[in-house]
Amino acid sequence: MAAEKIIPLHEYDSMPFLTGLVLTLLLKYDRVLDPDVLRDAMIKLIDREGWRKLGSRLKRDMQKAKGNLVYHVPAKFDESNPAIAFSHVHYDTTMADHPLARQFPSPKSSHLKGLPSVVLAPAPIIPLARRADAPRTMAELIARGLPQLQLHVVTFRDGTTVGISFLHSLLDGMGLGASGLLGAWSLVLHGKEDEVPPVCGDDQDVLAGLRKLHRPTPTGEGKPAAAPVEWKHARYLMGSLDVLKFILRRTWDILRYREEEMRVVRVPGAFVTRLREAVLERLATTAMAGDSHDGAGDRSSLEGEATVAAEKKPWVSEGDVLVAWWSRYATLHLANKPDKPVIVTNAYNMRKMLAGTLLPAPPGDGERAPVYLANCATGLNVFTTVGGIAETAATAAEVRRTLVELGTLDQLAVMQATVLPDPRKLWKMRMAGLPDAHMCIFTNWSQASFYQIDLSPAVVARGEQQAGDGEGQGQGQVLPSFVACKMDSKVWPQRDQFVIIGKDGQGDYWISGTLRKGLWAKIEEELGQEKV
Repeated sequence: MAAEKIIPLHEYDSMPFLTGLVLTLLLKYDRVLDPDVLRDAMIKLIDREGWRKLGSRLKRDMQKAKGNLVYHVPAKFDESNPAIAFSHVHYDTTMADHPLARQFPSPKSSHLKGLPSVVLAPAPIIPLARRADAPRTMAELIARGLPQLQLHVVTFRDGTTVGISFLHSLLDGMGLGASGLLGAWSLVLHGKEDEVPPVCGDDQDVLAGLRKLHRPTPTGEGKPAAAPVEWKHARYLMGSLDVLKFILRRTWDILRYREEEMRVVRVPGAFVTRLREAVLERLATTAMAGDSHDGAGDRSSLEGEATVAAEKKPWVSEGDVLVAWWSRYATLHLANKPDKPVIVTNAYNMRKMLAGTLLPAPPGDGERAPVYLANCATGLNVFTTVGGIAETAATAAEVRRTLVELGTLDQLAVMQATVLPDPRKLWKMRMAGLPDAHMCIFTNWSQASFYQIDLSPAVVARGEQQAGDGEGQGQGQVLPSFVACKMDSKVWPQRDQFVIIGKDGQGDYWISGTLRKGLWAKIEEELGQEKV
């Protein structure tokens, strides 16, 4: 009889920030979905080779690895060892008549003056994504011997909410999204199991070698070794005393303002388009003004300069602009301190940059790209001030520059070697910045494409939804009309952290974020006066 498989947690997955955090994702569908079909497809997916780790139990190895965390993958998934923790609740009412579901923002509601707006406090609706007795800590998950994934489905007469909950140590946003777990789940639902991607690195800690990649490679006898790569942000590294000051200041802020509030903001797509155009125009004007100081030349020289200028035309993504723009609102309560240092941290997905080294090379034509089901993100920092953040164009350009310059393989490797010599040991982590800096952390899930998760094969009836709300089974895709997330930790406060959840079918962006209590009212007021 086959024995259970034991897989040590990868170093990066073992970081205390991740093992102490429960991530819950809610997807709202305006169709009645069959919970059994959803459950069976998820179990079928997890029972595939490479995917089985997602059905494991988390335990501590008290014999060989000094209490390190390990996954125990059952030899067989059955009633005594289920692949997932599944739950279903049905309410014989419409969403509009349910006290929690009625709080969902309508996808068809008009925007106030076409401006961004705060639309929801997500905490009250989380019971529609996670059952009441779902584990809330790693210790509880281990003690109860539960599967890693919690799938909670709530059905109404006219719609369904689907909730996925797990410890963040299992997956990151990209591992969860359309190119990972949820996308593969959709493929199984559609009967396209042959298109489910293979999994890489499920039982091998491939990222453990990242810190070593910056070391010079010997070039042979008589030839000097290549110079070691220098981390471009090394000058910002704080000493032990400054790190202590940073931690104490942060702790004092949390003790002084204990309560936090989370909100969801809708940003109309047309507004984002105008904002990005304004940023690009501002950057182009600034670049031209800088070039004008070089003096005049002959006609051929000017034509050459024009060609170079065209090639160096400023470019920023919508994500860059959203981070820069929202950073101003995230620090609105500090507006009277323009010189206060600010660290804007962007979560950076390393999968693409590591492809061909630690991860498999990009596939050829007709081949399926392997999926890395683990955490594969790091933080890239922009160092600025409260006053500097007021200039959205300049901040967006700095966000883009940081991603380009520090997102290379060499820079990622030397940064990890410098900052995270041992991801499992928090006390060995080094920090970059200033001791009195305010920190804002951003995660952009746009590429996870949560609004593109099609569950149409699970539709059981048209229900009582309004005509034209979408397409049912056999009539097209059934996509989420709303997506929300919540991160819970009894150890790590979530304030000053923001998630760009993605872009919905109407082209609108959704941002969720947590601030200390009392700050959102001013933000709502300022959003109502936003001008582009």
